[in-house]
Amino acid sequence: MSYVPTIEVIKAGPDDRIQDMGRFGYQHLGISPSGVMDTYAASVANILLNNKVNSSIIELVLSFAKWRILCPTYFSIAGAEVEIKLNGKIQQVGKVFAVEKDDELQFSSSSRGARLYVAVQGGWRSEIWLGSSSTDIWVNRGGHQGRRLQSGDQIMAQTSFKLPEGFNRQFFRCDYLPINGERATIRIIKGPDYEIWNGQNENTQKTILGQISTQSNRMGYHTELQHPFPHQYSMLSSPITKGAIEWLPNGNWIVLMSDHPTTGGYPWIGTVIAADLPKLAQVIPGSSVEWMWVEAEEAVQLFLEQQRNLQILQHAIHESFRKNTH
Repeated sequence: MSYVPTIEVIKAGPDDRIQDMGRFGYQHLGISPSGVMDTYAASVANILLNNKVNSSIIELVLSFAKWRILCPTYFSIAGAEVEIKLNGKIQQVGKVFAVEKDDELQFSSSSRGARLYVAVQGGWRSEIWLGSSSTDIWVNRGGHQGRRLQSGDQIMAQTSFKLPEGFNRQFFRCDYLPINGERATIRIIKGPDYEIWNGQNENTQKTILGQISTQSNRMGYHTELQHPFPHQYSMLSSPITKGAIEWLPNGNWIVLMSDHPTTGGYPWIGTVIAADLPKLAQVIPGSSVEWMWVEAEEAVQLFLEQQRNLQILQHAIHESFRKNTH
């Protein structure tokens, strides 16, 4: 497998990184899984190029990045509906497109969503640490030198091959993206400490309104509730996972995200359902959110439906590629 310099970063966004689906199996050692925030959009971008779903991918966050292309290859981009221009010509999110040496790719404002995923044919070259290429900036490992992308970086990818004639460059839109500036609805299920929350001030409402704080990041989304309920509960630290909702002493919530710590010490009152984690990852800090309690059975069905959609897309791409290479 050979790699060649593929892009040069002319201008970097505030939090552009190389990621994959995450670094699992090491939380007992205090190592966060990291990985992409929106697993669905990242999967779509890789599937469209017939890559493995876990191939390294570049995650752009509210980015006005600008790249120069160093060699011919193919990109696919999925996630936030961002204005993308290749040599000044607008490119559509959710499709495969070819790039040539000395092309310039410019990313601009988003109307829906916060995170965009750029896949390259064969995947980006990255440092593999503990079985994953995800960037962990707390220990400076994985991704590109264990850090965010910077101006002047040259990122390598596998040597490209020409896609077959007639290859179905299918369009796929992530239909869960929140409209920036409008309230997003995120569904949640009861957590291990839900009864503590439920017994405090009769918190029995089916929906709860709040706002994602501008202090939120990849570690956690701080949620300022419309009606916070302060408490003085003290909990023993215990293992915790992405999507867990911890009830803070000031009465507000923190929702743990991809770079979450491996243990938590606040009441774990709920969990964002797996099918809505991609949507939550696309909510811009400062936005209002309606948190809606649902039953676990509904959460499972929604997740299975989401995975079936990915499988249908993957099968269609595999078949199109197979038919056009024979």
